[in-house]
Amino acid sequence: MDTGCAVTIFDIDLIEPTGLTIDPVKGRAVRMYGIGGQSELSFQQSIHSLTLNHHVLDNFVVQLGQTKEPYGFDGILGVDFLSTLQLNIDFKYMVVRKP
Repeated sequence: MDTGCAVTIFDIDLIEPTGLTIDPVKGRAVRMYGIGGQSELSFQQSIHSLTLNHHVLDNFVVQLGQTKEPYGFDGILGVDFLSTLQLNIDFKYMVVRKP
C-alpha cells in the first residue's frame, strides 16, 4: 500500500481498453516524482467519471503514464482520491474503508 502519493495515477497501456485515452485538449504533460527524486513524464487530465467498486467521482483529475513496465504496478489511488471520498486506511487489516 502506497500512502505517499499525492495524486491518482494509472498505467496508460492497462487503462486504454476501458476507452480512457490521453486527451491533449483537456490535459497537460506533467512530471511525476518518485522516491529519490526521479521523475517520469505523465499526462494529467480530468475524466468525466471514475468508478472503483461503489465509489464514484465526477470530473476527477488523474495522471496517465507508464507504471507497469518500469515499476511493476497498475496504478496508485492517491491521497486526492482517499481524501475526496473521506476514506481511511486500516493498517491492522490492510484495507481501505469509509468510516
